[in-house]
Amino acid sequence: DILLVIMLWVVVTLVTVTKCLASININTLPPDLRRLEFRDNYPPRSTINPVWTGDYSAALDGEQNKVLVSWTVLGQEEGVEFQVEAKTRGWMALALSHTKSIKGADLVIGWVSDQGQATLRDYHSVDGRSVEEDRSQDYDLVVGYEDDGVTVLRFRRKIDTCDSDYDIAITNDTFRVIWAYSDNDPEPGPGPDWSDVARAGGRLMHIYQGS
Repeated sequence: DILLVIMLWVVVTLVTVTKCLASININTLPPDLRRLEFRDNYPPRSTINPVWTGDYSAALDGEQNKVLVSWTVLGQEEGVEFQVEAKTRGWMALALSHTKSIKGADLVIGWVSDQGQATLRDYHSVDGRSVEEDRSQDYDLVVGYEDDGVTVLRFRRKIDTCDSDYDIAITNDTFRVIWAYSDNDPEPGPGPDWSDVARAGGRLMHIYQGS
């Protein structure tokens, strides 16, 4: 009789627990519990929604696949949103150019510090060998982070920034997209030293089909 009572108690307990688990709505759980199993997969980031995929993408360094760019044209007023990924823990640069040089190119450089702080600045080059920061900063950082040795920067800019001195309007033209990265973050001071580039290259690309 005692054994029968114990068995009935076990069966009732199991049924009750099963019903409780089935009735749990994951949407009612606190955010920390909903995401607990994924927590280890989240790198340090400066946004609560870093997952993003552009409408277009390309490997800038060909088959090596270490430098990737993706982008979405948001509209004539909103501009273009880019994401650049490079297998480096140092600074990286992306430039829109009509030539094979960064001289006269529209250049943006960014990096993520060891403390996880992302920085993105608008630059230009007057000689093709060094860079200077633009007076008008026309690139807006959305998110920047490092994950497993890869630096990721996502940012936006207008189709035409109206900075006729150093920026290039994004048109229907084919641009040479120049990329570069360093193995190191820049030292405090005027900014990245272009002679510190570890790898660089370029690819002809069509970014925008305007009306």
